[in-house]
Amino acid sequence: MPVQLADHIEHLSATSLTQFYRCPQQWAYRRLHNLKEPPGSALLVGNGYHDALEANFLQKIVTMKDLPPKACEDAFHEAFEAEVEKAGGSGEIAWKVGEPRGDRGIEVLRQTGLGLTKVYRKQQAPYVLPFAVEEWFDIEPCGFPLTGRIDIEGELLNGDGPQHPPWKEADTCRACGAELDPPRVPRGLCAFCAGDKLIDHKTASQARIQPDAKIQVGVYQLHRPLPAELHVAVKTKTPKMLIEALPVAPAARTERWISNMIATIEDYMRRFGTGCSVCLSSSDCSVCGSTPWPGVGQRDSWACNYCGYGPKGTDRCPWWKEEPWRTSLF
Repeated sequence: MPVQLADHIEHLSATSLTQFYRCPQQWAYRRLHNLKEPPGSALLVGNGYHDALEANFLQKIVTMKDLPPKACEDAFHEAFEAEVEKAGGSGEIAWKVGEPRGDRGIEVLRQTGLGLTKVYRKQQAPYVLPFAVEEWFDIEPCGFPLTGRIDIEGELLNGDGPQHPPWKEADTCRACGAELDPPRVPRGLCAFCAGDKLIDHKTASQARIQPDAKIQVGVYQLHRPLPAELHVAVKTKTPKMLIEALPVAPAARTERWISNMIATIEDYMRRFGTGCSVCLSSSDCSVCGSTPWPGVGQRDSWACNYCGYGPKGTDRCPWWKEEPWRTSLF
């Protein structure tokens, strides 16, 4: 009987698909076996930064003004403290090699995230007019449930027009006549006529955009087929912003990619097994017959450096160890 993904996973997400694209072994640990990995230091910074921007833009929908810089900074401090507490303190963080640890490490992370928050508030936030913030969606491309969350949908001002255009109540777009849902939209225009874009926030330690970030946006565009921008806050000595505009990805191409990912996952389930409580800690399982899933195995310095299943975290991943089957899969 063919292996069906639906028998093991209730739904996929844009994040889980890009995780499988990056490393199938990591996906299996997290999505198939629900094994939590200790949060990496980069995750604490990224989540704190992301939550601070969310606090700013949620209130901006109503006030149409950004929070004062000090209030944005306070929002980051509050979000960052919550992330550290959720992680269980500095002792539970998967630190990168060479990073300071303990209280000093926490303070370094705090200052890094604070710097990113300041630069975004100053350089980008004034030109973002949000319509929806952290909007969840559910779709079924290829007949399989997929969920996602879009950071921001809104208008990007060019600095020459009005900073705060008026909101108007209308049932239909005054430009094209399309039905508006909800009716409270900028200037009584639908998203397409208002020139709305999707904005996805990322943090990075280098001034380059990972390919999976663009794939993730393409999945979002299945729900909202609008142009997008990636806003990447770069953790250089002097924080800076990296912006990349993305056109609407062809839906057929994205759906084909998702279909291929689902077929590959099901093929890996059949070939390498779905695992049991024994093989999660060994290379080959004598109980269920499962073997490790393909992984990047230290060949990808970016993916492996931030993975909590390697030596800096649970030390569970077999691709960090010398095994006889390692060269047989590539």
